[in-house]
Amino acid sequence: MEDRTAGRRTRPAVAVVLAAIVLAVGWHERAALLPHAALRPPARLSGPDGVAHIAIDTVAPAVPVRLLWLTGRPATPGRDDVLVEDGAGGVLAVTGSLKSSFASLNPGGDPVAAVAAAADGSTWLVDGRGRLLQYSPRGMLLRTLVPSLPVSSVTVDPATNSVWLVRSSSRFTYRLPGEVSPLFERLVVGDSVLRPVGRAQVPEHSILVDLQNAGHLLARGDTVWFAPFIRDEVIAMTATGDTLWRTVRHLPHTTVEPRFELVGGNAVVDYHAVNLGLVFEPNGRLLVLSTPTGMPDGGRLDELDPATGRVLATAALANALPTLAADVTGRIYSIDPLHLLIPGGGPATPLPAIDLPMADGSRLHGSGLRGAPTVLNFWASWCGPCRRELPALDSLRRELASSGARVVGMNDDRDTVAARQFLAKVAPGFPTAFGLGRLQEQFGYLGLPWTLLVSGDGRVVERWVGELTEQNMREIRLTVAMELRRTEPSDGHRAHH
Repeated sequence: MEDRTAGRRTRPAVAVVLAAIVLAVGWHERAALLPHAALRPPARLSGPDGVAHIAIDTVAPAVPVRLLWLTGRPATPGRDDVLVEDGAGGVLAVTGSLKSSFASLNPGGDPVAAVAAAADGSTWLVDGRGRLLQYSPRGMLLRTLVPSLPVSSVTVDPATNSVWLVRSSSRFTYRLPGEVSPLFERLVVGDSVLRPVGRAQVPEHSILVDLQNAGHLLARGDTVWFAPFIRDEVIAMTATGDTLWRTVRHLPHTTVEPRFELVGGNAVVDYHAVNLGLVFEPNGRLLVLSTPTGMPDGGRLDELDPATGRVLATAALANALPTLAADVTGRIYSIDPLHLLIPGGGPATPLPAIDLPMADGSRLHGSGLRGAPTVLNFWASWCGPCRRELPALDSLRRELASSGARVVGMNDDRDTVAARQFLAKVAPGFPTAFGLGRLQEQFGYLGLPWTLLVSGDGRVVERWVGELTEQNMREIRLTVAMELRRTEPSDGHRAHH
């Protein structure tokens, strides 16, 4: 079964390749930092019903902070730094000085789907094929396991170094459940076998069992906290799966059970994204990132007491997929990811060889992309987010045409009929190459849509995963302009006509 994340409210795995995220060390300097923090406005303001308001600080932090989320993707603190999946299949390691680097973790060329740092310095990740891999602090592959959960997110218990897996909320399959379908899987230190924990909920449309049970997981000692992706609840459980408490915040967009519905003759999964992440603050409190009205309209941040589930504080966010950090006092900072970019998105990688048929009867070759930056958008006719963003990309194509920059579609339908029909209706002039279902194998992307910016010398310098937002489109324009300036001849070498 193919991974298809289409839905009415699917989580866009929005991601610019980023870096330089936020700080993860320096907690031992707490006493020295408190005088500085006392000069700032209060981090929490009194609110009704005993629930405080979280005052999100938009001023760049002047003290060490820990990254919580990078454009909606939760980060995990390890022994020396914080690790976070960069949204383009790589891993960023964040130090204590607002610097980051690309971790040397390369699972055979496969993209990284999820990553977690362990207190012992090792790293666990799930690759694009669903395998669970452990790496030593020096980046050496130690072992490979194959979970029974099809596509997983991974977390490591900092108290015991046990590894936990939960179904991914950013990638999920449509499949029938097995006879025994666990809610989670757990690998205890010293063991070599993943053990099932709990029992998954099976919806009436049982092929959606993975979507029904996808979510975010944290573990500490004998307690596990779970935030289901599509349901308005946060649950604390024992390590064996018994419920300790359950918190409901009465959010308007919750899905008790996902279902297939026919819309315009097409099968569409009816569900809404709710919980987008679960992390611990440096002060030990539990933070839940949600999208109460549906993405990308806005977000909500709730601070919970991990022992009781009581909501202690809350904040409304303008962005459903924020970049947030926190210091040891509990102050939370909003970080602009555009200020944290590594020029060119880190080490530029060569574009794989291309030789594909085009919709107009010509062929697309990699050599034909040389000379000017090119935006490659990978899409399919069955992918709802792809269909929504294509008109905007066609407008961008026309906008950039005079500069020499190009926008080219990379369609991955196995049959070109549906793709041609969609193009004829929505963007008849949009140049499109046909991959005939083989693009994922060649390029190794995690899901659609996927957008690359290729430099004029044929190297991938930027990636965006998921449905493009207005901010992503601004980032594309900015990065294209930077590439055009980089390759523009200097005044002394300008050609004369």
